[in-house]
Amino acid sequence: MTNHFLMQLKASTARFRADQRGQMALTFSLALIPIMGLVGTAVDYSRAVGTKSALQQATDATVLAFVKTAGNMTSTQLASAMSAYLISTAQDGNAVIVGSPVLTNSNGKLCVNTQTAMSTAFMKIAHINTVTVSASACATNAGGTFEIALALDNTGSMGTFDYVTARTKIQNEVLAATNLVNTVFNGNSMSANYKVSVVPFSAAVRVGTNYTTQAWVDTLGKSSIHWENFPKAATNKWNPTSRFDLFSQVGVNWLGCFEERPQPYSLTDTPPDPVNPDTLFVPYFAPDEGSQSYPYSADNNYLSNNNGGTCSTSPDGTNAKNFDNGGWTYGDGTKTWNDGQAKLCKYKGQSASNYAAGPNWGCDSSVPTVQLLTNQKSDLTNKLSAMQANGTTNLVSGFMWAWRTISPNGPFTSDTSVKPYNYTSPTGVPNTKAIVFMTDGYSNWQPDTGDMIGGYYSSLGYYHNNRMGALPIKNSNGTTTNQTPTPNNQRDYMDAAFLQACTNAKAAGVVVYTVGFS
Repeated sequence: MTNHFLMQLKASTARFRADQRGQMALTFSLALIPIMGLVGTAVDYSRAVGTKSALQQATDATVLAFVKTAGNMTSTQLASAMSAYLISTAQDGNAVIVGSPVLTNSNGKLCVNTQTAMSTAFMKIAHINTVTVSASACATNAGGTFEIALALDNTGSMGTFDYVTARTKIQNEVLAATNLVNTVFNGNSMSANYKVSVVPFSAAVRVGTNYTTQAWVDTLGKSSIHWENFPKAATNKWNPTSRFDLFSQVGVNWLGCFEERPQPYSLTDTPPDPVNPDTLFVPYFAPDEGSQSYPYSADNNYLSNNNGGTCSTSPDGTNAKNFDNGGWTYGDGTKTWNDGQAKLCKYKGQSASNYAAGPNWGCDSSVPTVQLLTNQKSDLTNKLSAMQANGTTNLVSGFMWAWRTISPNGPFTSDTSVKPYNYTSPTGVPNTKAIVFMTDGYSNWQPDTGDMIGGYYSSLGYYHNNRMGALPIKNSNGTTTNQTPTPNNQRDYMDAAFLQACTNAKAAGVVVYTVGFS
């Protein structure tokens, strides 16, 4: 039996050597090993990047929390307290302080190095079970007072789940902002040196509904942008005083958003002045757009009882066309809009019950209103806990309203209990103004081929309104030219606008920090 088995084995071996049918499978299997190794390494590297970001945030928070009191502790006490704070903030039991915290500049500057060990998922195949991730940070106790505006992204993409932290991005954002608030208030319910504002933003910023009579609001319809999408003429039988009248006639509550001012004031904090109406703020009212793809007449998107583009018969019995000044032609003349928002009559006495977006389209009711500068910790934590992800992104408005909350030029200089200081502190004590801008995306001012105008309305109006003017945009060949907004350059144009707003704020003396998610 043994001889028979050996003879079979020899025959099988000979056949195996001669048979080439499995060569490709064997070769592919061998090649698959390094391929899988590379993929696994990439996955672990991505996890390490997320771990480093979380560790860096916790390290920054730790030095900020102890820079004021570090000089009152022994080195052992300081190291122990900072280690406990680091682990709690990072929510990572492996996070440690490397060496000892370093105090310099007469105990006014604190520096620390940290690290953590991240368990690998795929690199274990190569016997690499952990990866060491490091971070470092320094903080200086500069003294003086601080005014900090938190501009926080509340758009829909912030609801995306982040597998590294096991939280959504907006939960991480709220946690980071709350950690900052806890740090600057240092366990107290109020602060004498810190004032903080919170500006949640999406497509627009809900400033608040309690500003309808403020002097900085264009209540008389005098701004050049107030009626640019609602033509007025002396022949109109009904000419409202302001957009607040449009809301009243439509029967919809204004949700508290404002539109951005026209150039040269759109990206600056020029003080509002009733003598110069373009410096005032116009209430947000999204026009009823003519539609090409929806089964409505061109002036019947969200207003009921308007049929056939004639506004039917107005409530006072007058033919609706008498309220119309003839409409207008869009852009290059290829699209006419005689039955669109140009008809003021359709806003008279109508309701918005059959189109939920209505005139507040882009002014999202789920986004909390602005919290002005306050030194009360509970004001801030309550506002942060109310944030939720919804809507599209407008970085420019988010940044500008954050700047306005700390600007001595208004509009919030008379109706807040904690007023912004001047750029040069009148008290002689150094005052730092800062904007902390948190977002995961870029501005969306997207084209829309489904309506007559060809683009979405926002707090910047339509593309053709051109409220921010020409901005420098880099071309594909490396040159830079000044361009006005179009559907084709919207991303680059909004980036240029955001950069210009940051540049203007920094030139005024504001420190700008940006925090990106994913």
